[in-house]
Amino acid sequence: VLLLPSWCGEGIGVKFCESGWENRLQPSWISTRSEVMLVPYRSNLDRSRFEQSLRQPIDHPIMQELRDVPLVHSSGTEVKLISELYVDSNPIRMLNHPAVVIIPYQISTMNLVELYRLNIPMFCPSLSLLKRWDRKHDLLWEVHYGWPENLVPNPDNIPDPNGRLNMDRNSEEWENMFDYWVPLADFYQMKGITYFDSWQDFYRKYHEFQKNGRLDEISHEMSKENNELRNDLVDQWKSILARVRKI
Repeated sequence: VLLLPSWCGEGIGVKFCESGWENRLQPSWISTRSEVMLVPYRSNLDRSRFEQSLRQPIDHPIMQELRDVPLVHSSGTEVKLISELYVDSNPIRMLNHPAVVIIPYQISTMNLVELYRLNIPMFCPSLSLLKRWDRKHDLLWEVHYGWPENLVPNPDNIPDPNGRLNMDRNSEEWENMFDYWVPLADFYQMKGITYFDSWQDFYRKYHEFQKNGRLDEISHEMSKENNELRNDLVDQWKSILARVRKI
């Protein structure tokens, strides 16, 4: 089976979003605002596995950790939820910002791929930080869509990706599942994403990149990666369609 990666890079803000959003400009990363944005537009910070509308996203403990970073480390840099600045989630709007920070709730989302295709510098919690957040706050609960019976037993060395209902997140079983499957998530496979071990570490790396021009370098690296992927996908689809015509 040939597995082709998602592209989601044509007509962003037009084809995959509501009509009427601004789309006259060719997408390109030109930072005109100072705020760093938290993405994707949906974070699940407002809910738990069993309860919706549990809190306002800004009141989540992860957001409190962000607010607790001393000014000496944040230097006044604002990190905002999309809902704090915009009435919709058009990814084109993120082009106005110097960077985005991924708050994962799923291993792959179309919105994340769209943002990556726009070459916007991205930051993401490291595996160790995401493990802490997931263990403490069940941040990735939506990865598991129920616990169906596994009709084909997993090999002994591969943990069940679904785990078990109400699995103890402090158990070795949960840790083995996390360590095997979560590193395969899109945001740990895409090139050019910068990882941080705490909010303070994020601010340190972000300010360093601002000063030394690394944000521009990252955007160019992402552009190169996206162009290479697009060219490869076009070649693969040409080959597929050529074989179909012969049938």
